[in-house]
Amino acid sequence: MIALVGGTTLLDSAQKDLMDSNCLGWDCSVQSQVDYVGKNGGLTYGGGRSLATFVGIFKGSVVVVVMVSSPPPTNITDVVATAFTNAAVPSP
Repeated sequence: MIALVGGTTLLDSAQKDLMDSNCLGWDCSVQSQVDYVGKNGGLTYGGGRSLATFVGIFKGSVVVVVMVSSPPPTNITDVVATAFTNAAVPSP
C-alpha cells in the first residue's frame, strides 16, 4: 500500500493514475466511493466465525487498513466510509 501511495516500485506514476482514475482493482468500479479508493474482502468459516478486511488510500496519500474478526453490523466498506466521513474536518 505504501508503494502505491508514494513510489514507483510496483507501478509507475502513469499506471497508478490509470488504476485510480479507472478503478482498476479497486471496489469503486462496483460501488460509490468519494475521495478514496479501496478494496474489501471477507472470509467466513465454520461456527459463524468471519474476517472482514479493507485496504485503501484516502485523499491520495493516507493508507488505511481495517480488519474485523467478527461480523460487522454492515458491509465493512460502509463502516470505513462512515468513519471517513465522521473524521473529516471542515476547511476554514
